Amino acid sequence: MMKRTKISKILMEALYSACFLLVDPSGRIVTGTAVRGDVPNHQSWQSNFSDTHFYLHRLDPTPLFAAKLPIGGEAREAIKTTTKRALAEMFHCAQQQAGRALLCYASRFGRVDSVDLRIRIFPEGNLYAHIRNRVVDSISTSSAETSYYPNVADGAGVRGLNHLKDACLALGWSSRRQHDAGSTGFDLASFYNVLMSMPELNAVSGNGSNEPLPGLMGDLLNLTTEIFSDPIVTRRHEALVKALVNSQRLWLGKEKIEHIAVPATLPNYSERFDDIAKKFNIPEAQGDHEAG
Repeated sequence: MMKRTKISKILMEALYSACFLLVDPSGRIVTGTAVRGDVPNHQSWQSNFSDTHFYLHRLDPTPLFAAKLPIGGEAREAIKTTTKRALAEMFHCAQQQAGRALLCYASRFGRVDSVDLRIRIFPEGNLYAHIRNRVVDSISTSSAETSYYPNVADGAGVRGLNHLKDACLALGWSSRRQHDAGSTGFDLASFYNVLMSMPELNAVSGNGSNEPLPGLMGDLLNLTTEIFSDPIVTRRHEALVKALVNSQRLWLGKEKIEHIAVPATLPNYSERFDDIAKKFNIPEAQGDHEAG
């Protein structure tokens, strides 16, 4: 009975969670996200999922357009599978997202606006084809996410060491589970990809490539593991995970998160990240960087 109730809860939150689609000129759905993000030469759509239909609204460019499309049989089966998988992964997702929130505070990286375990179900493939065929025959989902924003001092740009912190947030609580490759492979890949995107690595790599130095990756992994082994961080992580899983809408806002995490009294690891940045001669990076 409890399992069925939890599945219904996950499905109900998917019903109430709007998803914003970014659609390229050919009609291909590029992304589906919780927050609208307009891009030049792309269309912005809002997608709302119901048990049997998708309600689609074009937001930009005008004139506005709306469509109600039924969900095909294969897509309905995929939704059932997705819902069951979301239940199986919910606790791990809560661990990951709570870990990211606490690491954001412990590293003094920035603020956390929300932690969201809700899945969002939206059409996959070519939106124009779905509309022409008057049916959605394939679906995709967005995963759980933590919305956090880095501190930017005096508008001068984000320092290289903050990019290192961002990479560790991509890894999250998985640093405590490095022995379990099956559950950490995706998170390790995210960690690696954030490092790969650092322009600062050009300055520290010996051969001019953007390959992260093994020593840099090792130091960051070890520090992240150390942070999550701190007894204060561990206790507050457990409390935040419990609050997330038991929250009415599988979502916590800034006020509730900070009530549990008490950021000002968490251990401050910012200097440890600073030491790693100096060790590998990571210079300051100019320009804003934001992750969620």
